[in-house]
Parts: sequence; C-alpha cells; structure tokens
Amino acid sequence: MNDLPNLDPGARGAIWGVSGSGKSTIARRLAALWARGRRVIVIDPTAATAEPPPRARTPGLATVGPATPQACADALLQSFLQSDPAHPVTVVADEAPFYLQ
Repeated sequence: MNDLPNLDPGARGAIWGVSGSGKSTIARRLAALWARGRRVIVIDPTAATAEPPPRARTPGLATVGPATPQACADALLQSFLQSDPAHPVTVVADEAPFYLQ
C-alpha cells in the first residue's frame, strides 16, 4: 500500500469489482490514510454503527450508516455543503448504487 498516498483525495474516482473482491476494504484504508490531512466521511448504508469504536477512531474520519437511500443521499449532500477550499471534505460513497440511482 505504499503507492496509495499518491492518489488524490480531492479527485473523483471509483473502485469497481465483483462482490467480495475487497472494494470496501481498500476504500476504508484509503479513507483512513487521507483522514490524516483532511476530513473524510464514509457513507455506508451497510455500516453496523454510525461511528467506529473509540479505540478505532481516526481523527478526521467519520462513518455514517444511514439505512435508507434518501438518508444516504442527504448525508452526501451535507458532506458537500460542509466542504470548502480551506476545509475540504473527501467523501467515500460505499455501496453507492443503493442511493445514487
């Protein structure tokens, strides 16, 4: 994973693959890495909890697990509204087809 810091957290991108191929795992690792220098929000409708356990928290990283497509879309919009050039927010939209139709 030494090459991952070269990926731009401010750019648009996607991770494609079949079920079980590790897309969510790599997305979460990227999110944790990027959260060292900016705010990162992971939107995951399959998340068991809205926040990781305290010992697993990374400053700048938040996971939201809204259960409905509309709640996920709302979380995405709120993330966009919180972002500005001085304080950018990177959003990882896990399971995006669930709410971006």
